[in-house]
Amino acid sequence: MDRIFANTGAFGLGVHSMRVGRRIAWPALVTLAVTVFADNALAQDPASRNIFAGQPLQLRKTLEIQAAAVGNPALTAPRAVSADSQYIYVLDPTTYGVHRFDRRGIWLGNFGKQGDGPGEFRRPSGMGWRADTLWIADSSLGRLSFFDRTGAFLRSTSFRSVTGPALAVPQRAFGASIASSPYVPLASTSSVDSVPILLFSDDGSSQDTLAWTPLGQAAVSITIPRTIESRSQVVTIPHSLDLRSLVAHDPKSRWLYLGSWRTDSRGDSVLEVIRVTASQDTTATMRLPLRRTAIPLYDLRSYAAALYDGLSETIGTKFSVNDLIEAFRRQVKDPVATDVDAMLASEDGTIWLRRSSWMHGDRREQWVSLTPSGELVGLIELPEGHALLAVTEGLLWTIREGNLGLPVLTGLAIVSPKEGSG
Repeated sequence: MDRIFANTGAFGLGVHSMRVGRRIAWPALVTLAVTVFADNALAQDPASRNIFAGQPLQLRKTLEIQAAAVGNPALTAPRAVSADSQYIYVLDPTTYGVHRFDRRGIWLGNFGKQGDGPGEFRRPSGMGWRADTLWIADSSLGRLSFFDRTGAFLRSTSFRSVTGPALAVPQRAFGASIASSPYVPLASTSSVDSVPILLFSDDGSSQDTLAWTPLGQAAVSITIPRTIESRSQVVTIPHSLDLRSLVAHDPKSRWLYLGSWRTDSRGDSVLEVIRVTASQDTTATMRLPLRRTAIPLYDLRSYAAALYDGLSETIGTKFSVNDLIEAFRRQVKDPVATDVDAMLASEDGTIWLRRSSWMHGDRREQWVSLTPSGELVGLIELPEGHALLAVTEGLLWTIREGNLGLPVLTGLAIVSPKEGSG
């Protein structure tokens, strides 16, 4: 770390400015690039500052895109939504491309198809903007493809970089660079305690190490007794109960937020979030009094039940939800459910933090919004069955299951207090 300045924050939100270190050695960092902060206590008792308390903001539906509607494409698994002043772009890996709609939600066409050629995809995994250019990431081909606003293919960049057990491929644009968090095989996670965020030039040459994001518990192994030859079968099931880091990207690829759980000088758990620009300077850092707490048994059962429901029938018949719970408790000494389990960001720098809850097997999402300086904007409670995909161009874009099990995309606007009172 080159420099660290004094804490200038107030009301418990520490605001700092620093330069992220270049070429950081592996032993030097096992958490985020922000390893040292001013060690002042929160100005207020964290327990008294529940940012998820209070009256939720009102939401108004502005448009809806139904995959089952006449004239619309057969979307089955939208992964990302982006928008500009004219168009809405929906990335659907199952259709190997991007669908373009006008701002009324009318389908205009799609671009990209299955294949390895220019402008084609094998496994499209993300998208965003670099100035006026839309980039699409393909995790299978290891490349970013660039298109103009109408969907015309411009160019692509591809590379694969191997560092020890990790494989890095282009994942997103970050300013003039290409960012990647290397994939670490499950078998290697026991010896790996963090994953770097690497920056590359368009030709794939490594430029810098931006930060480290910690890894949590990667998997739970369950032993299934077998009657044949008295041998047992071990099944390893990945899970995400241990959420140790959060990353949120500007839809226009100008900066990102990195979040990590820490303990302050009083021993209280806090979530520290740093905003890093494409020039690798930090513009703000906030310390939020959000706990990392042990999962109560009923929460653990909900998580385990949801995971069990997603297993194949072959595996699911071999053991029960209780077996899964016992495996968690046996192998994960301190599984955690945090106050926050996801993070998103919008073009204006607003940060969105999610808290999920399970009620009778149904998952509900609450999102709280904060400015880059940590000022509270408000609380959002999504309608039942809705999941937030993106916040862009002034709208919250959610996905839910509609008729015939096909997805429905909804653009929700926040109702201003004046509008709500009218």
